[in-house]
Amino acid sequence: MPRAHALALYFFWYNWTRQHKTHRLSPAMAAGLTDHLWSMSDLAEMIDKAAPKAGKRGPYKKRMAALSTRIKNLGAVRIDNAGAPHPVYR
Repeated sequence: MPRAHALALYFFWYNWTRQHKTHRLSPAMAAGLTDHLWSMSDLAEMIDKAAPKAGKRGPYKKRMAALSTRIKNLGAVRIDNAGAPHPVYR
């Protein structure tokens, strides 16, 4: 997926921000899609506006902490980073 994002950034730069040397227009301006050259900061502002706003986090951390404590109290069990129990073989 990062490759697709890199390509999208390149296509935006090529079509909206790069000024053609001979025409003094970007391809988007030549096609009549815009009347000015865009900057990469314009793109960053659009991305920020479209991003979902951060909301209040859920109570899952408390539940996972309680669950891992209960599982550890049961005996020989290892808890991974995701909170999943794994039996420990000795």
